[in-house]
Amino acid sequence: KWLSLDDIGRIYGKQKAHKVKQTVSTEFPLGYDYLDTRPDTFGGPEELRPTVPIDNMEDYRKRVRVLERQYRVTENQEHFIDMETGDLSLIPEDMPKEKIQAILKEFNVQVIKRPADVIHWTVVAGDTVLHNSESPYKHFTIVPFFPIFRRGATIGMVENLIDPQELYNKARSQELHVINTSANSGWIKKRGSVLNLTTEELEERGAETGLVLDVTEVDDIKKITPNPIPTGLDRISQVAGEDLKEISMASDSMRGFDREDVAAKAIQAKQAVGGKNFAKVMDNLAHTRQLLAQRALTLWQTFYTTEREFQITGESLNAQTETVQINQPAPGPGGMEQVPGPGMGQSQPQPQPEPPPTGILNDITLGRYDVTVTTIPDRDTLQQSQLEQAIQLRELGVPIPDHVLIENSTLENKEELLDEKPDPQAEALRQAEVQEKQLANQKTEAETENVKSDTALNLVRAGRDAAETQAKEQEALNPPGSSTPQPDPTAVRQQISESRFKERELALREREHDDGMRFKASELDLKRADSKAKALIELRKLEKPAPASAKK
Repeated sequence: KWLSLDDIGRIYGKQKAHKVKQTVSTEFPLGYDYLDTRPDTFGGPEELRPTVPIDNMEDYRKRVRVLERQYRVTENQEHFIDMETGDLSLIPEDMPKEKIQAILKEFNVQVIKRPADVIHWTVVAGDTVLHNSESPYKHFTIVPFFPIFRRGATIGMVENLIDPQELYNKARSQELHVINTSANSGWIKKRGSVLNLTTEELEERGAETGLVLDVTEVDDIKKITPNPIPTGLDRISQVAGEDLKEISMASDSMRGFDREDVAAKAIQAKQAVGGKNFAKVMDNLAHTRQLLAQRALTLWQTFYTTEREFQITGESLNAQTETVQINQPAPGPGGMEQVPGPGMGQSQPQPQPEPPPTGILNDITLGRYDVTVTTIPDRDTLQQSQLEQAIQLRELGVPIPDHVLIENSTLENKEELLDEKPDPQAEALRQAEVQEKQLANQKTEAETENVKSDTALNLVRAGRDAAETQAKEQEALNPPGSSTPQPDPTAVRQQISESRFKERELALREREHDDGMRFKASELDLKRADSKAKALIELRKLEKPAPASAKK
């Protein structure tokens, strides 16, 4: 980076700035890129001035290149070792010995020396060392992101597009050059044939619009036919444009420039396949975010010791805000002291002085934590995708609640719609009651049909009994020895067989009817139990969990 002498004095001290000033004041600075006396301005670079000694320039206009280097060094460092768990903790170089002794007395730890990788931070300006000491951080301050990293070589996202872009620009430039040269190709004239213009004037004004030439003969002057555009010149720019798409792996579908006759599902399929081309790049981006989160956690646990209060809001629209405090001093044991009051025998509670804190609540400097970084699409894209999936599931018959559709929509007043929507618990209870009434009505109808069927069977049985009684009476009126002609025995046996067959058929139907009614009754009972179970499940889902209290 480039710093002025004033900046160097403010950051690294006046002595360092004075030493750097002695170096830049000489006529032989260290290297061509060490000193900059003509910085870029808002209106562009300054105009060239006559060469003057460098000391005549204002000091504040001299900017010096400052180089920062961070590197690892293996050194024997003192560590705290936990005698119970064996955990090691590096002792900072600037920790006072009194504090080290206090830690040794309070905790079951010892001090040992062992090799460790330490990051050093060196800042130089030319041959002047501005800063050189151990870095206060446990990691490098720069978090790198390499879209493509293979065997120590890095490739950027647009690095491979530089040459195709130059080819595309060159082809376009050549096309424009051919068009410009063909517009004014020159003239062929006979000497003295143009009366109103000289040769020099014709050269200057020959390409003007509406030019009038006064000639002796029409055939004495003619315009030079320009060279035709080379075949395939226009194809070069098209090929270069296609190369840009292919190398960048950004097809027309991914950029939203597909033809109008392409189906929407086909476009979505192409976009899904095209996203796989950037899988490695996205993996490296996720790794960079993981590194950034881990380093942020390290900084918080190392330097974040002051008391803070965070307000955490849930993901839903109507979620309640939860307050969490970290690094909060824990109050010591205290109470109220009874002191005599103004009345007889009366006493009033008086607060005692606030006791010193006994610890820290939610101390984030303690403990070890894992970091997990998840990646989701943009909010608008995610909401649109969630809404489409919810609609498709509802069309397939999945009972998606209405509030899910409202929350994932882009309506401006969706919060008001959610507030006006009836309570989900009351709605679930009402639906359960309606289903209970429907099942009760179905049971009543089934019982009515059962009564009707029993009545019909009783009528059939009554008819059968009446027929048997009539047959017995007829047999009594016509005994075997009477003169009345007797019926044919074969017909009688056939009639008896038919009567028995009908009796068996009626008995079988009666049994089937009873079985069917019992099955319907059991089915209604199962439906009622299922409805109650579903209602209970919905109520449990709709119950909002109580906000978790802050834990130590």
